[in-house]
Amino acid sequence: MEDKIFNLMEKMYVELSTKIDTMDNKITTMDKRFDTIDSKIDSMDKRFDSIDSRIDSMDKRFDSIDRRIDSMDNRIDSIENKMEAGFHKVNQDLTRLENKMDENHSALYDGYMQSIEGLNVLNEKVDKLTEQVEHQEIKLQVIKGSK
Repeated sequence: MEDKIFNLMEKMYVELSTKIDTMDNKITTMDKRFDTIDSKIDSMDKRFDSIDSRIDSMDKRFDSIDRRIDSMDNRIDSIENKMEAGFHKVNQDLTRLENKMDENHSALYDGYMQSIEGLNVLNEKVDKLTEQVEHQEIKLQVIKGSK
């Protein structure tokens, strides 16, 4: 009976040992898989870190672009203000010149009218003088003809 027990125990030991070896192999395989998973996760972490740094770099670039756009907006606003001031000044100058031209035009028109009136008066005087000369010539001819 002892032999039987011993044989039984030996069988159990062999089976247990085999199962433990199998489990050990499986655990080793699992460890390798976990190591692979860990390395893949590490690789993914590095990639995410790289992506994060790229995104940070892009954020900095966009911030720089935003600042440039703001600067350009300020410049454009400044140019618009200068143009509006320039247009306002040009409009004032144009109004001043128009007023001056109106004054000059009135003065020129008045001078023109005075010249026309003066010419009309002179024409009337010339006409009267012409009539008088003609009348005098007729008298001279009558006097010469009566002699």
